[in-house]
Amino acid sequence: MKRFDCMKALAARLKDELVILSLGGSVDEWYNAAPHMREASLFQQQLGCVTPQAFGLAAGLPPPRRFA
Repeated sequence: MKRFDCMKALAARLKDELVILSLGGSVDEWYNAAPHMREASLFQQQLGCVTPQAFGLAAGLPPPRRFA
């Protein structure tokens, strides 16, 4: 599977989740694969900051609500 095809498949499953993007062409690909997610996508411009930023958000945000 190509990266863009994977992004399209993932984008189809997301509605209101937060997405953190790194540097490079993957940002443009993600914006094209998931135009409905543009406002919920955080683009990080400093190399090496995505992992600590994602960890901080995961640790600091309340857990998602689960429906049975």
